[in-house]
Amino acid sequence: MTKRMGASPEDHNGIWAVQKDLDFPGHVFGPARPAAGESLMPVLSERLGRHTGDRPV
Repeated sequence: MTKRMGASPEDHNGIWAVQKDLDFPGHVFGPARPAAGESLMPVLSERLGRHTGDRPV
């Protein structure tokens, strides 16, 4: 049996301490992580909105 390693979902601070420097938004979506209190959604909405007329190929 394999021992499972990981963090408990209740350990938000511990998980965030590991994930914060990984820059998930920058790695996945491109733009830099927004400043505290700001949102990435306006940038993502604009980018995704460009594809409203796309059709499957």
